[in-house]
Amino acid sequence: MLVIGPDTFSEQNAVDDALAAAAVQGDIARRSAAFADQAAVDVPAPNCVHVMQGELAIVQPPTRVVGSGAATTCLVLCLWEPKAQRCSLAHVDSGRDSTSIVQAMAECHSKAETVEVHMCGSYADEEEQGDEVLRAVLRDLMALPQSLKLVLACVGDVNTLQGTSHTRPKQLSLALDLVSGDSYPAAFACEGPVPALRHLRFLGSERPGQRYPNIVEPHTGRIVIHPFKYRAWPPAACKEIMDLPDDVLLENMSTSPHCEPPDFCSKIRSAFAYMRTNQVFPGTAPLCFVQGPDGQWNPDTEADSGAAAKGAGSGVGVGAAAVGVGGAPSG
Repeated sequence: MLVIGPDTFSEQNAVDDALAAAAVQGDIARRSAAFADQAAVDVPAPNCVHVMQGELAIVQPPTRVVGSGAATTCLVLCLWEPKAQRCSLAHVDSGRDSTSIVQAMAECHSKAETVEVHMCGSYADEEEQGDEVLRAVLRDLMALPQSLKLVLACVGDVNTLQGTSHTRPKQLSLALDLVSGDSYPAAFACEGPVPALRHLRFLGSERPGQRYPNIVEPHTGRIVIHPFKYRAWPPAACKEIMDLPDDVLLENMSTSPHCEPPDFCSKIRSAFAYMRTNQVFPGTAPLCFVQGPDGQWNPDTEADSGAAAKGAGSGVGVGAAAVGVGGAPSG
């Protein structure tokens, strides 16, 4: 169930009513409008976990900040449990994946008295791809047996600038402070370990159930990347993709090519460069990383792969995405 001001929404066909309530409910509307107009806050690397597209993180202190960026038609969904200071956050890029994601996130808060919902992204694009993601997530939140309190909804029209030729999102990112519960648009100093490899999860993940893993090991705070299979293009084809001009990459690798962040193309090229030299996941053991005092994520040379297998990294079990020029679900 989703609580919006004085009203509770539990029927999956009540999405329009829920969106209308969020748009006029005083505190939510004011907070969301202020968020949409706020300048991005610089988030330093120490004690921060950055979640990439197609990933989920379940975190608690000593992690201080969790967040995600580059969400245009995608939705950054965050559930925060004030008493335990526990948070789950996912970067959702498809409505068909939302049920399993929402259920997995809600499960980790099943005993909480209060759970807040913070959302950013899913702007009102011309193709209505953002709306499809947003409505699917709202339906699944309302279908839950537990009550969740909507606090921030910088989505849809609230998160949209009307341009002369295209609409554009006002905000692309959301970060949440686990201690205060404050959420804000963010500029992250660090995306975490092996970002090029992690990009391959949405560019070329080969099997269902390999997307939206929890990347954080709860009892240690380590980031754990479990082996996953991705559909590797031949090295020569990877090089061809890397050599494409920016406009072609944007048109074929993004759902919103006119409003991706400036580093979008460089990240796509880095992912294909990684694929070019790593046609399979590097090894059969999880890659475990610990954060140093400087905020950098370093390989954990003492990692217990058996313990890691019991912690982070199990897939939520939602669909796969195979890359093809003209169809990568980015943004």
